[in-house]
Amino acid sequence: MTKTTLIGNRHITAPLIRAVRAGRVASAYLIEGPAGSGKRTLAEYLTALFVCSAPTEDGPCFSCRDCENVAYGSHPDVMILLPEKDRDHVSVETARRANEVAQTAPIHAARRVFVIPDAAKMNAAAQNALLKNLEEPRSSSVYILLCEEAAGVLATIRSRSVIYRTELFSEEVLTRELAARFPAAAREDITLAARLSGGALGQAVTFFGDRKVSDCRKKAEEYLSLICENASFDRFCAVLGADTKKDFLPMFYRILLSGVRDLLLADVSSERQFFPPDQLLSCKKSARSLMKICDRLCELLDPAMANANVAASVFSLNAACSEA
Repeated sequence: MTKTTLIGNRHITAPLIRAVRAGRVASAYLIEGPAGSGKRTLAEYLTALFVCSAPTEDGPCFSCRDCENVAYGSHPDVMILLPEKDRDHVSVETARRANEVAQTAPIHAARRVFVIPDAAKMNAAAQNALLKNLEEPRSSSVYILLCEEAAGVLATIRSRSVIYRTELFSEEVLTRELAARFPAAAREDITLAARLSGGALGQAVTFFGDRKVSDCRKKAEEYLSLICENASFDRFCAVLGADTKKDFLPMFYRILLSGVRDLLLADVSSERQFFPPDQLLSCKKSARSLMKICDRLCELLDPAMANANVAASVFSLNAACSEA
């Protein structure tokens, strides 16, 4: 079996390795963290750890039959709870089937492992059905629940789970990892991917295969040039209009915010710039004005603005950039 490579998250794996070797595994582990922060890779690692027939001080052996079956997705004691076809949540029927399986002895490993890739997408009935097994857990069963925010899972399940949060990484760490994975990538693209990821390596990696990111960047460069020129309101509207697609805006705002940050740092740093230096150094906006634009972008990126009217959001930014 190819060894599952983990970057960081030793605060999760280290205590669980000790727990497995000591035979003190809890009945449920709830792992929260933003999209792309490695939850699924971590779940695969922990699944191998929980069924491995010869775990070491470093974790699963990755060579025994149990580890190999996990890698092939064919281990008889591993059950992954997914939404059924045409549903966006795990049904109560699926949760009940898992409960029935949990009452039986493992077939090959020391314990059965139940993985729920998006526990927050279990409806209340399914979560309550799952709770039945967590209230009276069997030592031969362990649940791995993944979600972006633990608050999306019932409090009764949270109280019966050991909760961990995945680690987010600095731009320095992300830049190093991305450079190793994409040696042919331009430095400015690696820098931008690291910035936009929010500290999540998985998010940074998807940057290189997401066409929307490229489109957003081109639009942001055009918009940033207008900021540098101290352009009029109508010119900003010509680049970013009220007919802009709603799902385009969050990425555009994040890239633009990074560009405005470059404008603020143009005189003092060259290490983290990904926009053309001549454009940065010719900006006619004052630092005070640029800070106001940053403030407005931060407001527009706030989760509370997720359902804001597109036209109002765009008008707000265009007005702030032409008036600042």
